[in-house]
Amino acid sequence: MEQVLEKLSTFLAQEEELLRDYAVDVAEAFDSCLFMSNQKDYLAQKGRVNALKDAIQLVEDLENQLEVV
Repeated sequence: MEQVLEKLSTFLAQEEELLRDYAVDVAEAFDSCLFMSNQKDYLAQKGRVNALKDAIQLVEDLENQLEVV
């Protein structure tokens, strides 16, 4: 379980860095078309980051339940 958590945490850090990059792209958009496109990418990446956070929480919860048993 620890290896899974390590890998998920590493992947989460990479995805959060990409999320920050997308946020910068949204802020730097110079027209509404580019803004909408960048915002769409940002929101999709935000969904991936949230899914990874949920996966990490699930693994931690599972690990805690296995320790009890």
